[in-house]
Amino acid sequence: MKKLWLFIIIFLQVACAAKLMPQEYKYDQEAYYQQQEVYADYHDYGGEGSGGGGYGFVGQTDEAMPMERQHSLSIKGYKKEAKKKESEEQAAPRMIHYNGYANLQVARPEEVIEEIVAISKEVDGNIERRSIKSITIRVPKESFADVFAAILEMGDVLSKSVTSEDVTEAFTSVELRLQTAKTTRDRLVALLEKTEDEKEKINILRQIQRLNEQIDVIEAQMRTLQNLADLSSISIELSARAAIGDGPSQAEPEGFFWIHELSPFQNTVCSSGKRLELETPEGLVSLHKKGAYLAESADGTVLRTTRLNNDPMGDAAFWQRAIHKRLKGGFGTVEQGSLGSFSTITLQEDSDNPYIWMIAVRNNGKDLELIEVYYPSKAQQERYQKLIEAAIVGGAQ
Repeated sequence: MKKLWLFIIIFLQVACAAKLMPQEYKYDQEAYYQQQEVYADYHDYGGEGSGGGGYGFVGQTDEAMPMERQHSLSIKGYKKEAKKKESEEQAAPRMIHYNGYANLQVARPEEVIEEIVAISKEVDGNIERRSIKSITIRVPKESFADVFAAILEMGDVLSKSVTSEDVTEAFTSVELRLQTAKTTRDRLVALLEKTEDEKEKINILRQIQRLNEQIDVIEAQMRTLQNLADLSSISIELSARAAIGDGPSQAEPEGFFWIHELSPFQNTVCSSGKRLELETPEGLVSLHKKGAYLAESADGTVLRTTRLNNDPMGDAAFWQRAIHKRLKGGFGTVEQGSLGSFSTITLQEDSDNPYIWMIAVRNNGKDLELIEVYYPSKAQQERYQKLIEAAIVGGAQ
C-alpha cells in the first residue's frame, strides 16, 4: 500500500512540473536535435574537423551552436574574406605604361637629339627610333619622371603631355588564357600516351600543335605587356608639326578643332570618343576591354580607333580633305587614298629615318569613324601594315 501511495505522489509531482514548465523550454530538446542535424550537414560539406575546406564553423563544439549565432558567424566570415581579398587586390602593384610627349623649340635639334640619347643610356633605356627632328626612347618606369623633366629643360616647350595606360587587367586576362592553353595541352599529351588508335593519335597531335601555336602567340603578348609596364615611352619632336605645333586660326569653323589635336604620339582624340571595336592584328596587344580601343606592339607600332560626332555632317571625302588641309604642312610626303570603305591620309616625316602616320575616316551616319596607325619606322610599317589593313577592312564595326 505504501508503494502505491509513493508512486501516486511522484506521478503528481512530475505532472505539475510539466504544467508549470515555460513553453520555450519544453522544446529545447527538439531544437537541440534539429541544430545537431544542421551541424552534421555543414560537417559533411568540409567543415571544421572533417578535413574538408570550408563550410564548418571555427570553434564548433559537440554542443550545438544556436542557429542565429551560426548564421552570424558565417556572414561575418564571408565579409572578412571579401574584405581581405579586396585589400590584397588594392595592395597588388598595378602595371602602368607611361607615355610622355613634348614638342620643343630648340636652336640645334641635332645636339638635343644626342643629349636625349645620352640621358637614355644613363638610365639603361633604349632608343626606339630617332631622326634629325624627332626621337622616341624607352626608359625604366622608375626613371620616367626625372628623364622627362630633364628633357623639358632642353628647349622652349610648345606642348607637352603625359598619359598612362593601366595594362594590369590585360596582362591578367592573357595570363589566364596561357594557363588554360597549357593545361589543355598537358591533358592532351597525357591522353596521347594512353591512346592506341592511330587515327585518334593523329587528331590529338594536330590539337597539340594548334595549342602550341596559340601558346607562342599568347606568350608574345605577355612579353609585350610586360615590356610596356617595365619601360615607359617618351617621344620628342624638335620642329613644329601641323598636327601638334600649329594651333587653329581664329577663323577656324566650329567642329574642326579636333583635327588640330591629332598627333601620332598622343591618344587625345581617340580617347575622347566612343569605342570602335576592331579585331586586334597579330603582333599587337589590345590594352583595354572598355573605353577607347588602343593596341600596341612591343616595338612601338600603335593602332587606335574611335567614333566621333559627325558634325558638321560630311562624308568620308569631306573629312579627308579637311584633315589633309590642316595637317599637310611640315611633313615630307602626304598621300590620300582609300582602304575598304575608309578614306585615308598617310603622312611621312621629312627625315632620313621617318615615322609613318596613317589616318582613316568613314561616315557612319551621325558618327564619324576614325582610325589612326603610327609606325615608328618603315621597318615596322613593312612588318605590320598588311595585318593592320586586313583588320580594318574586315573588322571595323
